Amino acid sequence: MKILNPKISILCFMLLTSFSEVLPAQNFPASDAWWENVLWGVAGVPLYSYYHLCGDTIIDNTSYQKLYRVSFDEDEGVFESTYWRAIRAEDQQIYLWKNSGEVLLYDFSLEVGDVFPVEGGELVVEETYSQDIGGTVRKFIVFEPFLYYPPEIWIEGIGSKLGLLDGGTLPLGFDSSPSGVCFLHGDISYDWISQSSIPCDLELFSSMVSCSEIVNDIEDVTPQVNLSILPNPASNDLFIHFENGSFGQNYVEIFSISGKRVLAKTLDKSENRIDISHLCAGQYVIRILSENGKNVFVEKLIISLAR
Repeated sequence: MKILNPKISILCFMLLTSFSEVLPAQNFPASDAWWENVLWGVAGVPLYSYYHLCGDTIIDNTSYQKLYRVSFDEDEGVFESTYWRAIRAEDQQIYLWKNSGEVLLYDFSLEVGDVFPVEGGELVVEETYSQDIGGTVRKFIVFEPFLYYPPEIWIEGIGSKLGLLDGGTLPLGFDSSPSGVCFLHGDISYDWISQSSIPCDLELFSSMVSCSEIVNDIEDVTPQVNLSILPNPASNDLFIHFENGSFGQNYVEIFSISGKRVLAKTLDKSENRIDISHLCAGQYVIRILSENGKNVFVEKLIISLAR
């Protein structure tokens, strides 16, 4: 048996290590990228959601890319888009803007032993490795198990295994579990279920909806008013408070994660109580509209089991 010279072994190891260190970082998409997510609810019923990165905007003198939530009616072949959030990339850090301000969504520069802050604590990187996806080598970041958090894995330039916006968030309950399904950007696609670069339903949807259609059809969400919505999670009642007094007649809408509107009410006071006791436990979206129909607040709402 031929024994490899130890010097050659060390040289090969150094070359491989050097190669892995100089692999170019895969940037987060700047536009026209798609994410498909699913929330597995009670009795295993899947609730799908779709996000589309389209166009740019300026918020507080900072440039962001607009993130739209797209709802499809496959029977009718139509879609509805809502300007949902805004995202920006700074080196390997990805920031998310929502009505309450900017938060760090991802940090793809993390290495083994590094920590990432989440609700109620922090996630610790357990392992990192690289894998080819559609001809590009991307970094995978695996986190140690933490409390009740589902297993967390990030893919550089794509996002979390739990879904684009669900990484680092507590599960809604033992009967629900979020998951990414598919990512699509240009010629690059990734299927979380099969963990491979196979085509997915997003290719059909992306052919139906263009960025120009969405950007020209939807108005920007801007922080036009200071308000609070409490509690969240909620169970029986939801309180909506306009901090500077009510500014005319406003409206509140609550949508299921599938995009169906399940509640709509008029808000005409500074303090408003909304009865949500008839809604099932789960994840929803609450939207506040001004009297001229413009979005002034959009946020995720969790309705808990406690009644």
